[in-house]
Amino acid sequence: MTATADPGDDRIDLVLFSLADSEAEAMLTARAACLRALERAPELIAWRLSDGAAGDGPGTR
Repeated sequence: MTATADPGDDRIDLVLFSLADSEAEAMLTARAACLRALERAPELIAWRLSDGAAGDGPGTR
């Protein structure tokens, strides 16, 4: 996993690498990991996945 964020920007771009049997499975796994992090990390309480997340969209606050 790598993450990038520009100062003053309300978004974080994540790149996750996953060994999966299909692209769909990899995307579901990545989305589930992000949702778990958003649910469990108090630091991320104001964050959400954008509507286009899971392959082509950034998460936003």
